[in-house]
Amino acid sequence: ASLTLLHGIADGSSRAFASTAFLAGLAVATKYPAIIFAVPMLVGMYIGAGRESLAKLVGLGGLWGFLGTFLGSPFLLLDMETVLKDIAPEADPVHLSAIGGGFVSNLSWYLTEVLSGAVSWTAVALMLLGGIAAITRRNKGMIVFLSFVIAYLVFVSFLGQRWARWLVPAVPFVALLAAYGLEWLSDLRPLAARVGVRRALSLGLAAAILVPTLAATLQQTGARAWEDTRTLARERILSNIPAGSGILMEWYTPQLPRDRYRIFGARDGQAVQLPRPERKPNIFPEGSIGELESNPDWGAVGVEYVVESNMAERYRADSVFFPNEVHRYREIERDLTLIHELLPISGHRNGPPIRIYRVTPPEG
Repeated sequence: ASLTLLHGIADGSSRAFASTAFLAGLAVATKYPAIIFAVPMLVGMYIGAGRESLAKLVGLGGLWGFLGTFLGSPFLLLDMETVLKDIAPEADPVHLSAIGGGFVSNLSWYLTEVLSGAVSWTAVALMLLGGIAAITRRNKGMIVFLSFVIAYLVFVSFLGQRWARWLVPAVPFVALLAAYGLEWLSDLRPLAARVGVRRALSLGLAAAILVPTLAATLQQTGARAWEDTRTLARERILSNIPAGSGILMEWYTPQLPRDRYRIFGARDGQAVQLPRPERKPNIFPEGSIGELESNPDWGAVGVEYVVESNMAERYRADSVFFPNEVHRYREIERDLTLIHELLPISGHRNGPPIRIYRVTPPEG
């Protein structure tokens, strides 16, 4: 869609703009936020209309965009109830560990933490220079890319939730603007005639971008070789908890052999035994212990051990929004005795903290 849009801007071709709208419609069928691409598309039509009427291009774009969306996913237009059901969770302002702080806070977070971490501070600075250069030089293509970055950042910053992954669609356009900013910087009059200085500046800035991002990539790759808290917790459980025991577990705790233990999880506010999968060797934990409506009658339910992940810590970090879950963890942990604790260690061990408890027998 971006390439056909640039083609349309270059020669004012209505066919190119129609192709852009059609491809953008297909993108919307894949991921709803792609509707934001309508902003650069409209900007491109405005600055590249040429002999064509802007109203005609907009109408043509709307028609082909609708067609692309329908062909890409007919249910999107025929089953609006499902569409709204899919959108609702991301539109909900309250989501554990992803609660936004309002437009300004979210925008600052995306720029200073997410984007700078993804492409480096140097690239962010060059992106800003590229945006200024696009406007001052009246570079139509870069103005279109700039409009997308701005529109997308505004869109995700207004949402109640904030996720680092939501910024991924903007990264390629940020990189293009950063490259344009570097070009503009090297073409400034004091540097234009000094080839050696220009080369040194370009290499230095490129290194300032590549070195931290490459180091982060290598660190993430190397981290895959570290031991994991869940693997260690699984070994501790298999070595120390008798076969046939009842274990209440939650998300992000280790998977255990389906035939060795009775595995329980939180469902509809109750601790229930999870079914044993027929074709899988392990049982996948589910639910959050904090979602239980009350402390289980441990003896009646048949639970003798409890395994927690970092869910309690996450609820406590957002305790204003999840007071009931925080209270439930506090009450349940009064019935438990900690017997094993596996914590992540920087540079050595991955995974969430895993705590293994034994249910404390009632007095008397």
